[in-house]
Amino acid sequence: MCNIFAVYGYDSDEAWAIMRGLLENGLVISTSSSVCFKAVDSGEYVVGLTYEDGADTLLKAGSDRIRIQYPENGASGTTMGCAMIENCPHPEAAKAMINFLMSPEGQEALATRLETLRFTNPKAHYEIKYLPADDTINWVSRDTGWLIEHKAEMLEKWNALYAETR
Repeated sequence: MCNIFAVYGYDSDEAWAIMRGLLENGLVISTSSSVCFKAVDSGEYVVGLTYEDGADTLLKAGSDRIRIQYPENGASGTTMGCAMIENCPHPEAAKAMINFLMSPEGQEALATRLETLRFTNPKAHYEIKYLPADDTINWVSRDTGWLIEHKAEMLEKWNALYAETR
């Protein structure tokens, strides 16, 4: 939903038409994020909407039944969990580590070492055999502030659309 809004416009008619189309086409919403890529890998589903590092785990394990494809119209990266403990003994070191992890250089180092990433900095570049080339991805910005501010309203609209189409 967040990516669709980032690509087609926040709360736009076009974004909601995309979501309606997904639901009317039998979109399955699972209770676990791993169900999506595992079900595609096993042949239960033809396509799944998921995150990179889950799907590429299967590729690294040798699966030749799946591939990762980013949406041509755009993909939006989100920040990974990265936090500093309150009153930690070395707050400046913790801040420096967080800044490095979110920087292009930090993202490149993580991606190369782990051979996966949840891309959060479109300025980072990588070469990973399990992921599409970074220069083939059409990155769009995600307005997290807007999403937080309108979360309840958008979930209410989603729930109404879901109930209407099921």
